[in-house]
Amino acid sequence: MVGAGEMIQGFPAGIAGMLLLAACAAPANFDASFARFEQALAACTAQFGYDPETVGDIGDYQLGENERPWLECAYAGVETHLVPYSAVPELYTDLIAEHRALTDGVERGEVTRAAREDRVDTVLASIERQERAFEQSQIKRLDDLRDQQERQRQLREIDRIQREFSIMRRSVGAKL
Repeated sequence: MVGAGEMIQGFPAGIAGMLLLAACAAPANFDASFARFEQALAACTAQFGYDPETVGDIGDYQLGENERPWLECAYAGVETHLVPYSAVPELYTDLIAEHRALTDGVERGEVTRAAREDRVDTVLASIERQERAFEQSQIKRLDDLRDQQERQRQLREIDRIQREFSIMRRSVGAKL
């Protein structure tokens, strides 16, 4: 199996790498989900015969043979295996839509392959920042909840001690 860092350049590889960096914020089953995503990409390559790692020289304004159906297959893999585990799934949906539009631009000769890749890298960096910010907010939220639970525990303990003291005081007062 190809590792995430070796997978592909551009859109799907960028998402894969970003998600690996944000894995600590992901659910416990992230690794299994990412493995399924990698399998989905391999299945796309097997089905369409397009492999971004081995396409060779392609013109700045050209798509590789079967690149578009491969990309559609890869987008489905992202939507199925990665988006459900993201803190910002709408950003992936937006990125897929933008990548489709950029791919159309490449095909029409309006956007270079390099410009498409640069734009995707920029968007993925933004998504990564937002995923990390969400992770930090979740960590802070959990810390706040722990602090609140500890304060509640302490208040219950104070209340218990006060009740016991009151009982002892009545008991001692009754003996006097």
